[in-house]
Amino acid sequence: LENCFYPNEYDECGICGGNGITCNQILGDINFDGLINVVDIVLVVGFILELETPNPDEFYVADLNQDFALNVVDVILIVGLILSE
Repeated sequence: LENCFYPNEYDECGICGGNGITCNQILGDINFDGLINVVDIVLVVGFILELETPNPDEFYVADLNQDFALNVVDVILIVGLILSE
């Protein structure tokens, strides 16, 4: 993502000085364990309900449709990934 301006300040994969952590990660793998499973669903639901706040890397991989918002669509997409395996 090349947008480095407020409110969508994304700094990823070396663009705008990003740390590159999520460049090698799988979209939907919120806890970075190499698997997409129910744990990832629980984490993204916690972010949506504002029980926890995602760091920028967690937000990037949790936002599967890349619309700069975490919502039920991202949960449905993660479920779809799990069911397609």
